[in-house]
Amino acid sequence: MRRLIPTFVCLVLFAACTSSTGDEPGRDRIREPVRHQDSRVYAAVGASETVGWGAGNFTTESWPRVLLDRALPDFRLVNLGHPGATVEDAIVRELPRLQRVEPDIVTVWLNANDILQGVAAAQYKQDFDRLLRAIEQTGPQQVLVANTPPLDKLPAYRACRPDPPEDGPFCFLGSSLPAPPAMRALVDRYNEIIKKAVRKTGATLIDLHSSAMEARERGSDAELISGDGLHPSTEGHVAVAESFSARLELP
Repeated sequence: MRRLIPTFVCLVLFAACTSSTGDEPGRDRIREPVRHQDSRVYAAVGASETVGWGAGNFTTESWPRVLLDRALPDFRLVNLGHPGATVEDAIVRELPRLQRVEPDIVTVWLNANDILQGVAAAQYKQDFDRLLRAIEQTGPQQVLVANTPPLDKLPAYRACRPDPPEDGPFCFLGSSLPAPPAMRALVDRYNEIIKKAVRKTGATLIDLHSSAMEARERGSDAELISGDGLHPSTEGHVAVAESFSARLELP
């Protein structure tokens, strides 16, 4: 018998992955604190992964928080992550807040929702270029941009394909996802777009795709995925933070 996720969890996950209308309670009602003259700001732009979904405690174990604690102890974290966000959503909802906080370090991880919501590669390129140019104009010392991990082996994806694994999660991503070869090709195309955008702006590429493939070859990839079959586990959030930390360039 297939393992079923409780109804409430399914509804929450579906909202996070297929919509952009939800948000953390009160997030948009919170005014950004006034920046002190000598403080440095690390701002994280992203979706539910950046919020910390999948971690045991998203407040203390999200990968941006782990990165802050381990590599940026003198910085203040402004987590702009919004569940379900596409790049277009981030431009509308996250970019204005980013511009207000005048960040020194910015991380960007936005791709899976665009793919899962069927955003065409051409549209993604237009939106992503626009986002990175706008981030560059805020004057950060460094912008670190993650590419797309492989999606074709994720339990949440496989649950929505024909003949899903018996012990997999409930399908909450919908049945119209591309077949595995098409999904791999789409991920590769998105990652090429990301690589070119990073080069144009002088940002730093964080190659989560290669890291995930290496974990797959070692047979350790399953432990990096949370029980929902989509988001990083607590261990996965640590691994993502380590990938970003390795490319940090602090004065």
